[in-house]
Amino acid sequence: MNVNWSAPHPYPLQTPKLTAQVYRDLGYDPGDDVPNELTSRLFNAGLHWTEESGAGDPDDYQQTGSFDGADLPGLNPDQVEELQNLLDDSPADVDISNVNKDALETLKSDLGTLATGVQAPTELPDTVYTSLTHLKSDSISKEQGNELRDQAEHPAAFDAFLTEIEANHLITPRKFVLNEQDTPTFTFENLEGEWTISDCRSHDLFFDWAVELLPDSPDGFGLRIDQDELCMVVTDDSTLSVPQAEQLEGLLVEVLWMLAELDSYSLADDWTLEPSLDRIPADAKKDLKATVASVLTSLRQDINDVATTGRIIDVPDQQFARIRTPANEIVYTAACGLPKQSTSGSTVSFDPTTHNDAYYASNITLEKSTTIVLDKDDNHALEFEIPDQIPSSLSAGEVDSAVTMLDLFPADKLLKNDEIRKFLLSVPRESTDARDRVLESVLGPTPFKPETFPEIVSTLDSHYMLQDWDVSFECLPLAYCIGAFYSGVDPARSLEVADGQGDTTILYQHDGVQLLVGNELLGHGISGGLGSVPNDLWKTAAETDCLRRDRFVLAIMSALSERCFSQICGGRHGLAANVVSAGLEAESLFTILFTNDPESEAQAEGD
Repeated sequence: MNVNWSAPHPYPLQTPKLTAQVYRDLGYDPGDDVPNELTSRLFNAGLHWTEESGAGDPDDYQQTGSFDGADLPGLNPDQVEELQNLLDDSPADVDISNVNKDALETLKSDLGTLATGVQAPTELPDTVYTSLTHLKSDSISKEQGNELRDQAEHPAAFDAFLTEIEANHLITPRKFVLNEQDTPTFTFENLEGEWTISDCRSHDLFFDWAVELLPDSPDGFGLRIDQDELCMVVTDDSTLSVPQAEQLEGLLVEVLWMLAELDSYSLADDWTLEPSLDRIPADAKKDLKATVASVLTSLRQDINDVATTGRIIDVPDQQFARIRTPANEIVYTAACGLPKQSTSGSTVSFDPTTHNDAYYASNITLEKSTTIVLDKDDNHALEFEIPDQIPSSLSAGEVDSAVTMLDLFPADKLLKNDEIRKFLLSVPRESTDARDRVLESVLGPTPFKPETFPEIVSTLDSHYMLQDWDVSFECLPLAYCIGAFYSGVDPARSLEVADGQGDTTILYQHDGVQLLVGNELLGHGISGGLGSVPNDLWKTAAETDCLRRDRFVLAIMSALSERCFSQICGGRHGLAANVVSAGLEAESLFTILFTNDPESEAQAEGD
C-alpha cells in the first residue's frame, strides 16, 4: 500500500495478511485505488504502519473523513459481520504489534454504515445495560438503553467506553448522558462541585476529551485534552483567576488518573501543560507543573516503591479519599476505611495495593501526634498537636498552626523546643504565601520589615563582612534566628554593657532607631540575644565551613543590621545611612540595630 499523506512522493505502508484480507473482502485487488477514508482508519487502528516506526504511531494519526460519499462498496449484513469478526482477531495476530482498540471500534462501527437495506445491529448487550444502570442517576429500561445507544455516533465504541468507565474508574460517575454532539458525557463530583468529561475521540477534533468544571456556573471553566498535552483552557477571561488555578490543580489530578486507567488510552510520559500556560496565572504555574509531574511519576511508579505513610489530602466525596505520600504519589482509599478521628492533613500509615494502574491504601492507621503545652502566662496555657512524624512540607492547616504559635508566643521560647523548631522549619519554603505569613509573625517585634526581608537575604552573601565565606542563606530559618535574637535580647542592658566597653558606642540615635557600633567586644553586650538562638538553627540558616562560629554569627547580625538601617533611614536621613555604611566598612566594625518601638520605622519614614 503506497500513500502520500505527508511527503512529496508516495511512500509504503506495511500491510499484514489480515489487513490485505480486509481489502479483498471489500472487493479490492492489487493495483486498485483505495479510498483514503478506509486506509486512514486502518492505519489509526494499527493495521498499517510505516517501516520506520514498526507500528501505527499516535503522533502520525491521520484525519478520517466520513464514509458518506467515499467510493466504497455496499455490503450485506452478513458481509459486515464477517469483516467485523476479522477485525476482532487483529489484537491476537502475530504480525500486528500495536492495535489501538478505540480506533478499531470506530472502524468496525463505520463499516456497519456500509450495510445496504438493513441497519447495523443496535441491540444493547446485557453487560452494557448493567453498566448503564449503574451510571444513570435515574432508572432506565432496556428499551430506553437501546434508544440511547442508537443516538451515539459510534454504537460499538459507545459500548466499549461505557463498560470501561464503569468497571475501572475508582468512583462511579454521578450521571451519564449523550450531549448535543451525541458524545458520551460523564458527570463527577468533588469538593469544588460537579465536573464533566466528554469523549470526543470520534469527532476528528484537535483534542480527545472535553472537561468542564462547574458547567452551570459563571465561575466554571473548560479544558481540552489529548494524549500529549493540555491543548486549551476555555475561560471567558484572558487567564484563569488564582482560585480557578487552584481548582485546576485538583481537577487535573482526577482527570489524568482517570484517563490513565482506560485500557484503550495512554498518556504520554511527558504530558505537558505548555500549550495552555498563557491562560494560567504566573504565581500558579510552578505548583501546577509540580502537581502534573508528581501525577505522571506516580502513574509510572512500581508498587514496591510506593511509600507506606502519607497525609490525607481531602475527602472529595462520600466514597473515596486521597492520600499524598512524601514522594508525591497519590493513593486512594474508601472514605469509610479512614480512622474515625482523621481529618484532611492527618498523617496515616497504610499497606499499599494496586488495581488498574492506581494505588490504594488498606489497613490505615492514624499516626500518633505529640501534644505541646506552652504557658501563655501564670494562669493560662495553650496546647498544640504536632505529628510524631513531622512532614517535610506542612499542609495549609499546619501552616495556620505555625503562624498561630508565632503570633501568640515569643520566637525564642518556641524555638528552644526541638519538636516545635522542626515543625516551624517544615513550613514550605517554595510557597511565597506561607513564607510571607510566617515572616509577618516572626519579624513583627524586630526592626526588619517582612516585605523587604527576602530582598535583604538574597544579597546578604555579597556583604563585605561575608563575601570571603562560601555561604548561602535560607530566608525562613534566618528569619527565625532574627526573631529569637530580638525576643531574647534586652536593648537597655545591651546599651549599658556597650557603654562599659571602650570601643563600643551608640553611633546613631533618632526617632527610636539606635545603631550600636563596636569591635568584637560588641558580642558581650548582645550575648542574651545570641544565646537565644539554637546553634543548629544558625547551621540551617547559613551553612559554611567557618571555624570561628561566634565571629561569623556576629558578622551575620552586623550585615543584616546595616542593610536594615539603610532601608529605614533611606529617606531624609539617607546621607547619614551612606556615611555610616562607608565608615563601618572602612573601620571593619560590627553593628547591631535596635528600635524601641516597632512602629518607629514608620515614624522615621514619615519624618
